[in-house]
Amino acid sequence: EMHVAADKVRLLIGVKGATINEISQKSRCRLNVDSEAQIDSGMAVVSIQALRAGVPMSGAKLSAGEGEEELGEGDVELAIQLISNSIDSRVRALKEGLLPGAVLH
Repeated sequence: EMHVAADKVRLLIGVKGATINEISQKSRCRLNVDSEAQIDSGMAVVSIQALRAGVPMSGAKLSAGEGEEELGEGDVELAIQLISNSIDSRVRALKEGLLPGAVLH
């Protein structure tokens, strides 16, 4: 598990869960944000559970030809790195006044 500042949780989750789902897919880990913990400490607890080799991600959508290769074991360290990098890059983008994918008018 890791701790994330409560005000950064929305950056981790992303629009409709896109960011957290992408991190989960890349790392082959189940990620769960405990929203109860953030009320008391100002920090949210993110539980990270690596999947065993060969276990498919629940709800994963496979493209044609995908799923035929052996599914590797989940990587908790990679999940932590991806979470940190994602939050850091989004915070930088916010400071610059532009989030990735934003539309300029």
